Amino acid sequence: MAGTPFHRCDLGMTPRYFGTVKLKVSDDAAGQFVVCLDGSDITHMQGPPYGPDFSYMVPDGAPIAARIIPMKFECLTINLAPPKFCDVTEWVPATGTIDGRQISNPDGTNPAGFNSVDLTLVFGGDCTSEDVTPAAFTVTTLPAGTAPSVTSVTLVSGTTYRANLSTTIPANKWTKICFDPSPDEDCVCIGSLPGDVQGNRAVNATADAERLRQCLDTQTCAEHQGDLNRSGAINPRDLIRLMDILNGAGNFDPNNLQTLPLSPC
Repeated sequence: MAGTPFHRCDLGMTPRYFGTVKLKVSDDAAGQFVVCLDGSDITHMQGPPYGPDFSYMVPDGAPIAARIIPMKFECLTINLAPPKFCDVTEWVPATGTIDGRQISNPDGTNPAGFNSVDLTLVFGGDCTSEDVTPAAFTVTTLPAGTAPSVTSVTLVSGTTYRANLSTTIPANKWTKICFDPSPDEDCVCIGSLPGDVQGNRAVNATADAERLRQCLDTQTCAEHQGDLNRSGAINPRDLIRLMDILNGAGNFDPNNLQTLPLSPC
């Protein structure tokens, strides 16, 4: 607990002195607090700089203690409600995931991409499932631009929820989704960079084509890395679609040498 210094208020009457008491508690504090002020100890006001020689504070030369009118100090009871917080223990897709697949067919049909995220929660304080609403999320993009919004939240199972976005995440950007009731605002950042088979924030024709050939040989690549045409399987047709993405076939913008900045998460 800390208090501000006492100040003189001179309105042509006997000086009055007032102060402010501040109570600081930890972020997770909850319960009932009783604050009592004791006005009996005024000896500290008799010494410097408040003694008889301090003419500004005591213009008539009387000790400041003699100028104090006894007053009653009462205890203040504070009921502090527990804070709202819900810890996010897992995001799916995980933060840092980059979708290297096409955002549509070359003719612009069948737009596709990440359009939801799942989050698993641990409820704390008085945070409950009723707090898991679209209003509890904020969505931004990097580089800056028009970001989708969370339009609905559905229960997947247990304490896992799905935040559904208004649109798919935009290409060549990071999309940052934050759940605000978390103590430190838990966030996930997912990117979209068509052609980035390696998932290293950069499209390179030679390196990504080689990585895709490895995906075909081993079938160990994640779908969002190797299934560039979104057919549901990684196959040789994805090599053709990689060339389309790199060179800008149809409605595609050429994406070779395109990069993403560092993740904002």
